[in-house]
Amino acid sequence: MFLNIKKYKEFLIAISGPIMQIISFMILKNIINNYNFYYYNLVILIFNLIPIYPLDGSKILNVICNCFFSYNYSFHIMIIVSLIFISISIFILINLKINLLLIIIFIFLIIKTIQELFNYRNIYNKFLFERYYYNFNFSKIKYIKNIKDFYKDRRHLIYNNKIYQTEKDILRKRFDFQRNI
Repeated sequence: MFLNIKKYKEFLIAISGPIMQIISFMILKNIINNYNFYYYNLVILIFNLIPIYPLDGSKILNVICNCFFSYNYSFHIMIIVSLIFISISIFILINLKINLLLIIIFIFLIIKTIQELFNYRNIYNKFLFERYYYNFNFSKIKYIKNIKDFYKDRRHLIYNNKIYQTEKDILRKRFDFQRNI
């Protein structure tokens, strides 16, 4: 199956905004018969699907990337794609001489994307801590050499000092604060 249950839930959460936009459009199109209504609704839907963090398009991209790449790599793909789309969008906005409000919105998106990039260390530590704290029962096993190669939906065996160690052992060394007391 392309998406496991957890990823399926994440995908549904990410796509729920655009789905609600489409549902509200379908309901209101019979009540409101106005070209501007159609135009604005379509613009909001397309805007929300652009893969720029924190829009829903970036969350959908991240869920899809997590199917194929490690958590670390998927995160960086999302950030790079976000910055590329922001650059393209600002270039288009400046050349089309679109209003200042849209440029301010994209500046806000740049700031949020850069904040997310600088906050990555905390985000990744939260991801690792959740794996340490909760008992996830993943059926797939991934053999890796580095803790940065963790996948979201797999158990890991890490090759360290010529032996394979379990994910829990590696994370216990990282997060077990009792050992220093």
